[in-house]
Amino acid sequence: QVKTEIIRWTNFLFYSLSIILCILLSTQIANGVQFDLRQVPFIIGSLYSGSAFPLFLVLILVRGIIGVNFGFWVTLFVFFIVTCLFIFVRKWFLKLTANQRVWVSMLFSMMTSLLLMIFVLLKQVPVHLTEVGISFLIVPALATGIISYTIELIRQNTIMRKQLVKAEKIEAVSHMSAAISHEIRNPLTSVKGFLQLLGEKDYPEERKREFIQIAVDELNRAEQVISDYLTFA
Repeated sequence: QVKTEIIRWTNFLFYSLSIILCILLSTQIANGVQFDLRQVPFIIGSLYSGSAFPLFLVLILVRGIIGVNFGFWVTLFVFFIVTCLFIFVRKWFLKLTANQRVWVSMLFSMMTSLLLMIFVLLKQVPVHLTEVGISFLIVPALATGIISYTIELIRQNTIMRKQLVKAEKIEAVSHMSAAISHEIRNPLTSVKGFLQLLGEKDYPEERKREFIQIAVDELNRAEQVISDYLTFA
């Protein structure tokens, strides 16, 4: 539980720092309108880490420090809608296949960018449509897709490594069990032989007691072998 919390907070700090850097390194394309890739870490962090609302607060706080203007209110409105959507669809998102998650991440990125672009056009900001289309739609979507694909690739490699380690352990235990069965069969064979001898009447009582002690020792040996095997397994 502690390790999970550490990972969650580490992811939150990483995505928060990414959002802050994206906003600080933004490019102003018109009065009150800035272009950056803030939605990329926001979307990835919201869908994969489940930190949509905390990241929304970080994004709005940093954007407000830069200036409360037209762009700020657009950011507040658009990302509030997207945050509510991400909180609602995250469980569904995690149930998708790896490839589906990559495409859905890109789709959400394009949707967010499209909303931002609509507000820019509604304000009738003097910008080039081609430049705005590429900047707001294509670049963030490609960046989101690349990062999402990288995350899925790392996840798949991690799962494969765990499966490989598990397979190696199972193989080691299977080899060990073959050796253990031989070690157990020997004392059991001895015990079986001595029990058969005890059924005969020709042996004196002293000799029979000796057979019983040997049989008990062999059973103790088999028990120790089984205990060692369980410890190893």
